[in-house]
Amino acid sequence: ERLKHKNRASTVWDYERLILEEFPAIFKVKCFDNMVSDPDPEKRTRPGHILIVVIPRQTETLSVNAHPMVNGAGLKEVCAFVKALASPFVNIAVRNPVYEQIQVRCTVKFKKQARAGYDVDRLNHDISCYLSPWHEMGYRAGFGWCVRRYEMETFIRNLDYVDFVSNFSMLHITDHGQGNYHLFDTAEGHTGDEKIEAIYPVFPWSLPVPIKRHFIETMDQFKTIQPEITGVDELEIGSTFIIYSKK
Repeated sequence: ERLKHKNRASTVWDYERLILEEFPAIFKVKCFDNMVSDPDPEKRTRPGHILIVVIPRQTETLSVNAHPMVNGAGLKEVCAFVKALASPFVNIAVRNPVYEQIQVRCTVKFKKQARAGYDVDRLNHDISCYLSPWHEMGYRAGFGWCVRRYEMETFIRNLDYVDFVSNFSMLHITDHGQGNYHLFDTAEGHTGDEKIEAIYPVFPWSLPVPIKRHFIETMDQFKTIQPEITGVDELEIGSTFIIYSKK
């Protein structure tokens, strides 16, 4: 690596390898060239700018729905390090990733109805592990991710304690900063001609994480239910129920 980058930051590969070598506490680095972290997609492309996103190294006790961040001093240290190795004409910014939350919503028939309450908690945990970038069975911590509906639904159907799954959809919750949130339900696709098959990132520098509590209902018979757009009465204060008012 030293022979390739010669201790200078010229390409995206150079920036990423130099940072990982210098900072052992950083787990992953993603460098976006000609980009700034603007919420507006039309304003993100900016020649001469480098956007670096860093993810701290995880601990063994890290929760599956955690949002690990590098502190402000750490971000400044990384920025100062790469600026010393890069061209003086390049504008460099270092930031943490955005964490876009996903909630699975479904109606499930369990094989053992007598312990449905226990199985709901078990299913909630298994779904979170499957979606988590910090769990060995889940999505890896990678940018440019995609959560496909059929993969998530198939995972639930294949669990040994699940008999049948219906009414399946996913909520996608994104924090745009300054009190602005975006809430999208894949069930919206069932009202039109096209079916929403996947959730894609709103920000290129984001990672998907599961919400703490998924919306799981139970049934005692095989019944196909078409998913409907989530109503206000089904949202939870503190997680999916979002109110925004301008001051």
